[in-house]
Amino acid sequence: MNQTIDDLPMVVAALLFSIAFFIVYFLYHLPRRALAKKAAAILKLASLHIGGTVKEGWYSARLTSRRYGREAIVRLYPVDSDGEVMLALKMGLSLKVRGGFLISPLERPETQTPGALLETLGILSIGPVVIVDNPEMDQRFRVISFHQDFVRNNLRSNKKAEAVSRAFGLGAAYMLFNGKRITLIWDPFSTEELELAPSMFEKSLSALGDIAEGMIPAASTGISDSFESLKKVDILSVILIFSGGIIYFIIKLLTFLNEVLE
Repeated sequence: MNQTIDDLPMVVAALLFSIAFFIVYFLYHLPRRALAKKAAAILKLASLHIGGTVKEGWYSARLTSRRYGREAIVRLYPVDSDGEVMLALKMGLSLKVRGGFLISPLERPETQTPGALLETLGILSIGPVVIVDNPEMDQRFRVISFHQDFVRNNLRSNKKAEAVSRAFGLGAAYMLFNGKRITLIWDPFSTEELELAPSMFEKSLSALGDIAEGMIPAASTGISDSFESLKKVDILSVILIFSGGIIYFIIKLLTFLNEVLE
């Protein structure tokens, strides 16, 4: 009986800690839930222009459609930007072709958000900067890829360069092609861009459709084949990326708790 009484303060402390944790967790994610509602409303409006169905998640919203003969996926989700919770946007077309690249405007700083950095490391890995041999592309954009000939064959023409310019003219931060999907990424997606959202969806997918049209696969090599197979089964990479995400979440949670306690 005495032992039970002695343990009571510890039980109460644990219970209070659990309650406090769930309250803080709820307050931390409440803005994200509100943004998910806004994201779903935006995508429902977009579906009137590009068709498809909208699925609302707890923190994000997703629109799946069919454009230019390919599956189109549009996703809005919350990100932390300078201490503020905002929406980010991914808009892509399915495109299963050997090759890969990451494009960003030259005027955009090299620094990346943790989410974009993880995606770059996990999906594309780090590669060299490629000279496309097109004045428009080389003067305005940074193209990173392991497949130099693939990039030149598919982005050197004036038509492709013009399509890339159109895509980034809508405010995108990155264009990523990973051999399965060509995607435009806005991180974050500003309020001003939200007001232009209905026209942005069709214009962005149109630009991606022009880039994807007639894309020539990268040359097959023994080394690249081995590398692609390794990426599919490299459990260690998955664990490292997952661990990095957990560490990032813990850091953000501790920072938030510190601000609340102060």
